[in-house]
Amino acid sequence: LSACCRLRTTIQDQRMLQHPERMRFCGFQNVTINIPQAAYRASRKGDETFEGLCDELDATMDIAVQAHLQKKAKTAILMSGPGHPLYQIGMKSLDGAPYVDLETCTYIIGLIGVNDAVKFLTGKELHEGDDAMDLGLRIVAHMYLRAKKLARKHGLKFTLEESPAESAARRLALTDLIYYRDEALNCYKGDSEDVAYYSNSIHLAAEAPVCLVERIEKQAMFHGIIESGAI
Repeated sequence: LSACCRLRTTIQDQRMLQHPERMRFCGFQNVTINIPQAAYRASRKGDETFEGLCDELDATMDIAVQAHLQKKAKTAILMSGPGHPLYQIGMKSLDGAPYVDLETCTYIIGLIGVNDAVKFLTGKELHEGDDAMDLGLRIVAHMYLRAKKLARKHGLKFTLEESPAESAARRLALTDLIYYRDEALNCYKGDSEDVAYYSNSIHLAAEAPVCLVERIEKQAMFHGIIESGAI
């Protein structure tokens, strides 16, 4: 399935396979994780390691899930009956199922700044060595497994996405330059603080001296565990 980015999903409803007109999917919302900031927080606790970063990512993903659950609960009220503003998408359609089913929606957890977090921890960016690329893959793999654990816990579908979020990449970098200034000064992208930004999702740095084919090959290494969208 293709839109602005790639969605990978498995259809387990046999009736849907027999009646493809029933196919409809909803990416409920995207709550994006500031991965460099998680590394900064771990560093301030004296744990500038992969394990320290993962502890902070786990805590942040838990907050992201709470944001999803809170919005889900509020949206259920808005869909609950005639006169409510979202009733039309929650009511049963002619095939007997609602257009949007909050229990089967995809609840997206986004990524920004894997490259910059790796640089903070190792001093090297993803394209600068196999060890740096391996660390980036381990970070995303950890988030993937954490998302699966949260999905089992809550009975909902949580997936990772390469957030197509240039505006967020800039906002998060500028925020970190205020609250985590000493750490962020060594990691942000851009010619000056006025135009600071983080590397998009799992991407290699935009200015990395690699050819297009190598960039595609390296970034594609992440795609097996990015289910909701790869740019």
